[in-house]
Amino acid sequence: MTVSPWPSLLKKDFRLALPWFLGGLGLIIAFDLWFAWSPHPEVRLAFSSMLVFAHIIYFPVYLFISLWVEGKQMHQWLHSPRPAWQLILSKLVVGIPFILLSLSISGLYPTYLVLGPTDLFASLPGLDPTAFWSDVGLMLMAILWISFHLSLLLLVVWSVYRWLRTYLGKWTWLLTGAGFFFFLYLYSKWVTSHYYDLLFQWGPTMNIKGLTEGQTSTPFIHTGDILFDLLLAAAFFTLAQWILEKRMEV
Repeated sequence: MTVSPWPSLLKKDFRLALPWFLGGLGLIIAFDLWFAWSPHPEVRLAFSSMLVFAHIIYFPVYLFISLWVEGKQMHQWLHSPRPAWQLILSKLVVGIPFILLSLSISGLYPTYLVLGPTDLFASLPGLDPTAFWSDVGLMLMAILWISFHLSLLLLVVWSVYRWLRTYLGKWTWLLTGAGFFFFLYLYSKWVTSHYYDLLFQWGPTMNIKGLTEGQTSTPFIHTGDILFDLLLAAAFFTLAQWILEKRMEV
């Protein structure tokens, strides 16, 4: 019976990332225990919530560690019989349950503080619990969305760096870093431009409601924004796999 190569690839990436994942969970638990020493529940809530928002960089850090380990044996990784898109996709798929589990665990202590010691809804009678938890869910989805897109951007930067290093040597970091910041500059100009609003600021919106009752809330995200992000993610993935497949020399 022939074993499918895809499950074996997922298993390999899972084993590669598992020690780092467990180490990250240990840090989250250690920080929450440290915050618990504070006599002020509001302070504990603020600092433990920071661990939740820190997951914006979770997926990029996870992917960087995984690629860094692969970089030590790049010739073996890229000489795999599997195409580059499968090698990349495997790492992204493995990272999804890791970030979901880590985010869930990091949210347990802040949730306990909101419902228990801080008694948030009693101290803020105008705060609608339904709207508040809806906003929390929206923010968590935004954290996952941003983290995933940052990881794809990191993937492109890493691929370009590995490609250019063959030709530029020690100057590769300088050129890659300059290109990265130039891209961020162009991106910020684009998403704040009239043309972006015209092309992508359309469709149903999702709004933050819990803390804006009685006010006109600014749309958190448009349907068109989601479409643009998906197109950009597809472009990042395609560019990275093309570089690894066609331009890398190992």
